[in-house]
Amino acid sequence: MVEGHPELKDSITELMAKVPSLKQRLAGKSIPLEKYVVRKSNKFASQEGRLIVPALELLYIWNSFPMIAKSRELTENILCRVNNEFSSLEDAKDIENKPLDDYCLILLLRGVCYTSLNRHMQAEDCFREIISCEKRIKEDIYLVPFAMSELALIRIKLSDPAEAKDLLESARHNYHRYPLETILHFRVHSILHQLRAKGQAPPTLPQVDSFSLPRSLSQQRRGYP
Repeated sequence: MVEGHPELKDSITELMAKVPSLKQRLAGKSIPLEKYVVRKSNKFASQEGRLIVPALELLYIWNSFPMIAKSRELTENILCRVNNEFSSLEDAKDIENKPLDDYCLILLLRGVCYTSLNRHMQAEDCFREIISCEKRIKEDIYLVPFAMSELALIRIKLSDPAEAKDLLESARHNYHRYPLETILHFRVHSILHQLRAKGQAPPTLPQVDSFSLPRSLSQQRRGYP
């Protein structure tokens, strides 16, 4: 976070410590994005003043990668940065019971970059690995449903709307009460709109449960308490 500017570390640590006290409530409810930021500030403290690629994570959350994709050079530069982080985290999956939140975040960003570069098979591998690592994601639950939405976009590009719809249904209905849920729902709605425009999705989706999904997607419903 302070690469090249170690003199800023104390200031950043002080500011991050203030974040939880700044959270507001509207009509008695917390603002979802603020809840996400508070969780990140707590994670920053628990990891001794370190977050992995926080700027890139925010760019993803704000859906900036479609715009970044217009520049192949910029996308490749981001992918290079992400791959450098991946190399330092890859061994984590071999350590039993070690949380894989950071590893899966890097996989998500890596997959999005591959998608932007039309390297769809490599992108699919990233997103499917995130889904397979679900039980080892402890805090950043949003990674799994967002990976499903990204994988759905690829399946649409590869003319597989049936799997895309299954993925979107699972992402929207099987994960609840995490800070970025509203953003995910907007994205799913947008993708479904694309499918409907092509006549590949019903006007409305039925409520589904894990028993109506393919076995690979029959994940336990998850969410923050």
